[in-house]
Amino acid sequence: MKIFIFLLLFFLLGCKSYIVEYDKNGEPKLGKNMNYTFTEKPSVENLKKIDTTAYYIQIFEERYYNEDEIKNPMVLEFHNDGFYKDSSLKYYKNFSYRTKETIWSGGKYKVSGNTIELECFAPSKGSKTKIYKRTFLKGRIVDDKIIFDDKKNNSLISVYQKKHKLE
Repeated sequence: MKIFIFLLLFFLLGCKSYIVEYDKNGEPKLGKNMNYTFTEKPSVENLKKIDTTAYYIQIFEERYYNEDEIKNPMVLEFHNDGFYKDSSLKYYKNFSYRTKETIWSGGKYKVSGNTIELECFAPSKGSKTKIYKRTFLKGRIVDDKIIFDDKKNNSLISVYQKKHKLE
């Protein structure tokens, strides 16, 4: 029991939190002192691995998915400036007013070899909070797929496959 309490305190105290600001649409945006640690733009070599003229849509393999997930898969769209857009297929075009400074638009990415890492900010608890934490997700690029199975961070396996741009 003591070990559990120690680990819980270590986790809670070790995670830096950030206070977000809101834009005119009520969307959380990067607040003061909230900067991405991924600062470099993708190189020409990296852009050969990630297609910025396509999008990557979640495909359903490797684990259980509920009906709502299957009807509304997630979509990742990578930009050549190091930012990525994260949305669901159903709402892909609904939030055109979101900018790269808006937290819910996505975040930043970096590629190293066949490894891709995503960096974003997420609510520390629930969605109605001003306190956000920095999160990272690590995956691998295999042909036209991106596979996120970062066992170190206990993430679920998610697979995205490259598709032509959404119209």
